[in-house]
Amino acid sequence: MFTRRFSTSLCRQAKTVSRNLPTEKKSPKPWEVKNISKDEFFGRKYGSISAEQRQKLNDKVARQRRARAERKEAEYSSQRESSRETTSYRPTGMSRNPVYEYIYGTHPVLAALTGGKRDSFNRLFVFNPKEGTSQILSQAKKLGISIVTKQSKGDMNILADNGVHNGVVLETKPLEIPFIHELGVCDPEAEEYDVSITNEILNSQTPYTHKCQREAAYPLGIYLDGITDPQNLGAIVRTAYYMGVDFIVVPEHDTARLGPVAAKAAAGSLDLMNIFQTSDSLGFVERVRRNGWNVISTSSQTSESLQQDQKSKHQKVQQQLGTKFIDPSELSTIANESPVLLVMGSEGAGVRTHLQLRSDYLVGLSKGREDEGIVDSLNVSVACALMVAKCTEKV
Repeated sequence: MFTRRFSTSLCRQAKTVSRNLPTEKKSPKPWEVKNISKDEFFGRKYGSISAEQRQKLNDKVARQRRARAERKEAEYSSQRESSRETTSYRPTGMSRNPVYEYIYGTHPVLAALTGGKRDSFNRLFVFNPKEGTSQILSQAKKLGISIVTKQSKGDMNILADNGVHNGVVLETKPLEIPFIHELGVCDPEAEEYDVSITNEILNSQTPYTHKCQREAAYPLGIYLDGITDPQNLGAIVRTAYYMGVDFIVVPEHDTARLGPVAAKAAAGSLDLMNIFQTSDSLGFVERVRRNGWNVISTSSQTSESLQQDQKSKHQKVQQQLGTKFIDPSELSTIANESPVLLVMGSEGAGVRTHLQLRSDYLVGLSKGREDEGIVDSLNVSVACALMVAKCTEKV
């Protein structure tokens, strides 16, 4: 009873003190100072700016929106991790080594062991082995990896961060993604193309020759612009590998981590697919075009919807983009006559305007419904699968 009265007294004192504290005066908004509406204020401020200034402003707003979305996602992930830590079963003595990452699931683990893309492995954790585990155990023994049999599923859940692990978790060094400088000129007769990789230590470029994966004279690559969801990224890698795409390029920043979540969504293809990164997206695209590649950016709009939307946006840019649109049925013809780099953007912002302006073509998928409903776009991994299918169709 004493404790309850004491805490109640403290609360009353705190409220009294807060009432006596000086209140902070909020500074008036610029439009309030001028005694005009918010819309009128911004209309005066930005109504007469040049086309170049407006483009910079639009890009700045797009960056701010992407940054806000990333912060919200980071906050949500942090809250989710905090919730897991407080609710998940944590046996004494079980922890994850921050130096390593923990690949989980039958196909991702087997691909990591056989793909030859990782520098080293530490331990393989096994619990209640299922069908398909024997091949993993055999490969682990060949590589001299320590095999640890766990007696608790809770231990495995901690290592896999509560992911679906199928009884196997591999403790391994993360993937090292090489930096790409440019895509070279293709040799259609030999069905080969060159990739120039940047050596950051020596500050030099080293060319490598690759064979086309499909039965085609020219390669097909994908550039992912701002795909920050690891599930979507992994699903795209899985589709690309299955459909015979030759490689994937991601930006150094503003992209999902190529870690365990992406590896699980990719069903093993993350360790089998040629994946590169670039720190200079615009320069990379320009160099690709100079070497004879056709850069095709996807758009959430079609040529017709873009024309209808010109009133609300910068008309000159919209008109320039409108001349680049092709029909999806033309993709297979272009891919069979030249090397293609297909650019996919995020579901929210899409492909950045600067990349669209530097592209040779734009392509969009029309909605099957004419209603203005909530569903106004496709999941990016689904859209990518449809575009790749169009590119790889037999002519």
